[in-house]
Amino acid sequence: MASTTHGSHCGSNEDYVFDRRAGVYKCYHVEHAGVGNVYLESDEEIADRNNHGLLHEDAISTLLTDAGLQPKYLPRDEMYVMHWKKLAANCVINPLTALRRCTNGELTYRTDKKKLFKNKYLSYNNPNIMKDLIYEISKVAMAESKRRSTKTIDNEENFSEKEITKFIESVIANTANNKSSMLQDIIAKRHPTEVKYLNGYVVRLGVYKYGLSMKANNYLIKEIERLSGSF
Repeated sequence: MASTTHGSHCGSNEDYVFDRRAGVYKCYHVEHAGVGNVYLESDEEIADRNNHGLLHEDAISTLLTDAGLQPKYLPRDEMYVMHWKKLAANCVINPLTALRRCTNGELTYRTDKKKLFKNKYLSYNNPNIMKDLIYEISKVAMAESKRRSTKTIDNEENFSEKEITKFIESVIANTANNKSSMLQDIIAKRHPTEVKYLNGYVVRLGVYKYGLSMKANNYLIKEIERLSGSF
């Protein structure tokens, strides 16, 4: 199991070439737009011996280190937490950047000021939607972790709204110049996007497994599907 918080995207619009056979735009130049880590799952013994740090003696770790990708090994339970945090980040950053047509870093200020004080409706331009998304995802993550019934994971510490928000803000800051994969799908006019595998997965768990309200995530799915379906 592995996860990454690095950011990358196609360079400029000139880097997209229309593939007549496939009927889509393809990119042949990729920019590394944000430095993060590559997290790899390891057993407790290896992770403890290396204090959760870099494993230079490992062939895979050496390869990733030489490439500047900053690998880190985590024990299984910590990797479980990391996967949920990364999923949360993707569910918030990807659809919002795609709908607002902005980089990750612009999420912190690309809002419609005329709609700032109307909190009773859903709009991807409303800054409160990030809070709503994180609230829903936090509830699902906690429910899933409790069902997993492991005593080594502190649900409140790892899956609280505050903790998930902190992680997402760090990803946005570290990949501020990056264009999310969903935004790149929209730029390249690709349909369908990954939204049903990100927000859709969280919605299915929340609604059908735990009976939770997932209005904000459902709203983004519909907006992305409407947008990409128009191509």
